[in-house]
Amino acid sequence: MSNVVISIRGSNGAGKTWVARKVMDRAEQDFVKKVNLSNGVLINVYTKFVIIGSYDRVCGGCDTVKTPGLVWDAVVECAEHSNVIYEGVIVGNVYEPTIILNERLKAIDARLVPISLNTPFEQCVANVNARRAVEGKPPIEKTDNILTNDKKNISSARKLHVAGFNPHWVSAEEAVEVICKELGYV
Repeated sequence: MSNVVISIRGSNGAGKTWVARKVMDRAEQDFVKKVNLSNGVLINVYTKFVIIGSYDRVCGGCDTVKTPGLVWDAVVECAEHSNVIYEGVIVGNVYEPTIILNERLKAIDARLVPISLNTPFEQCVANVNARRAVEGKPPIEKTDNILTNDKKNISSARKLHVAGFNPHWVSAEEAVEVICKELGYV
């Protein structure tokens, strides 16, 4: 049976890190250890999957990794041995790099499962502002970056659908259930 690589995609504040943490909570009894790969990327190892990046701050996952290239390499390296979850704005709303990653994954018989969060733009802004409040920062003044990433998420999901991926287009809560089912935590 091939390993599955789950890409959680969405705008800033869509709930990508929240989804990842909920899955990690469900699998808490299966946590093994944290490991730094040879390229320096931190992974969290569970018996049924690994998840890329650090989760010790408000924004986690691949947004804690220096470059997207390091993320792609870590995903492929881990997918040779395990199921993988990755999420983050720097890697989640892109189409062409996802197609290239998928080709690399097919070469090792791994299957890519894109999950795009359909969190409404207004809720994304509210979530970003709530996160900033926890960090002691004022609300954001310009929402252009969030809107741009929201549009990229929608566009990327459409392109992936046309390319035959049939990405899940779901709420953050539904994403947790989809991922847990893919990993056998039903």
